[in-house]
Amino acid sequence: MLARKLDNLMTEAAYLELERTAEVRHQWIDGEVFAMAGASEEHSLIGSNLITTLSVQTRSRRCRVHGSDRLIKTGNGNYTYADVAALCGQPEITTPHPSALLNPSLIIEILSPSTQTYDRGDKFEHYRTIPSLIDYVLVAQSKIHIETRVRQIDGSWLIRHYITMDSTIHLESIDASLLVSEVYRNIFDNDPE
Repeated sequence: MLARKLDNLMTEAAYLELERTAEVRHQWIDGEVFAMAGASEEHSLIGSNLITTLSVQTRSRRCRVHGSDRLIKTGNGNYTYADVAALCGQPEITTPHPSALLNPSLIIEILSPSTQTYDRGDKFEHYRTIPSLIDYVLVAQSKIHIETRVRQIDGSWLIRHYITMDSTIHLESIDASLLVSEVYRNIFDNDPE
């Protein structure tokens, strides 16, 4: 989530130094630094639901599921944070600290009114420069609506929408499934069992 743009352009080295010591996370996009905003209760619950269900499904394999504190470096050299990022196999990371993940195969963003245009547009444009990225998932928090974008062999992206609680989404990149009802657990009056 972008909160506010800081006033000055910053070099990559200066940005990484800022991230080493800052109490608030920042994104670095084309030399501009943006402070990250806090999350709503719904956003936080959806993020927890996603991480839990994906971690449980992939724990017996060499897969890693990261929350919103994992820095990601895109193929065009920008640094950002996703709400959820995952990969199976060996992670590729930058050095020095803070290290950034270079090869996520799955990225999930939880939409908010202030960031949904950015997450669907420019942020996706940055993410799609990551060669390893296969699945990009956008999760609405104010209604039941999950959009998936899946990279095809020819480099195009197949877009699907899921709008019912009984839908199941297969994530080929990590060989896992998302039940829409589990993503929205405790959000839309679907009480836990």
